Amino acid sequence: MEWTKQHDKALLGEMTISDLFQYKKGTPERGQLWDSIAGNLNAMDYPKFKVAKRSCRDRWTLLRTKYKRRMSKEREATGIDAEVGELDEIIEDLIKKDAAIDSVKEGKKKAEADKKAAEEIRIKAMERFGNTSKRSREDGEEGAKKKKRRSGSDAVEFLREKAKLEHSLREEELQLRKDQQSQTLLISQQQQQMNQALLTLMEKMLPKERD
Repeated sequence: MEWTKQHDKALLGEMTISDLFQYKKGTPERGQLWDSIAGNLNAMDYPKFKVAKRSCRDRWTLLRTKYKRRMSKEREATGIDAEVGELDEIIEDLIKKDAAIDSVKEGKKKAEADKKAAEEIRIKAMERFGNTSKRSREDGEEGAKKKKRRSGSDAVEFLREKAKLEHSLREEELQLRKDQQSQTLLISQQQQQMNQALLTLMEKMLPKERD
């Protein structure tokens, strides 16, 4: 099938009203949505489509690549943002949606890394305390009496530091959860706004196509 501007417009319209970019690339959910998009296009009377999800996905990749390359060249040549047409605006909004899911993914990775680092700190603290207790047991009887008094102090100090560490970790974990929830809410609101704007744009464009 030969792709025309009308075909591209229909493809981008189906992508806009789908939840395609709420799922990461390569997930089964995203693959199912590409199947749905291809099915909706093949059911259209005009323009005529004969596509599979692979061809739809490849066409989107090509449109996105051409758009980014053209914007970059025009910006370098003029020093200002290039003018965009109807399809360019839709492509740009879809690119932003795709980038938003990547931002959420990076936020989750950072939270997991922070949690892992905190756990390593906890383990090292326990190891230091274990080594201190072992040295105390290996000392002589007279030294053991002195160590006994010190070990009580060490234990109190350890418990105090352990409590501080756990409190700090809990506060950090709560803050990470709040940040992640705020980011997810913001992305959801932005996607709803973009969907509404694009639907309005498509409604304005459809009468022109009928003419």
